Amino acid sequence: MYRTDEYEAYSGLVIRDAQNEAFILDQIRIRTGLNVKVLSNSEHRFISYKTVASQKNFEDMDFENAKTREDMELIVGDMKAACEALKSTIASQKV
Repeated sequence: MYRTDEYEAYSGLVIRDAQNEAFILDQIRIRTGLNVKVLSNSEHRFISYKTVASQKNFEDMDFENAKTREDMELIVGDMKAACEALKSTIASQKV
């Protein structure tokens, strides 16, 4: 469908915190052939930041001149909105 030559599978908190993490990862590998890399909390946060930073309105978020808590709350709100929009876009696409 997408004509890819290479791909990678990643997981985050849900698998990392599961009591049967090894079993789940093994079952995914057996049933799909995918070796899922479980991201650390730092890796997950970095990827999340990069995702938000890639949004076209990210440049309009004025981190340097945010002087008050309210300024930062507005910026964080914009970031959350960008994440939600991205989640909706991903959810609407067929896998």
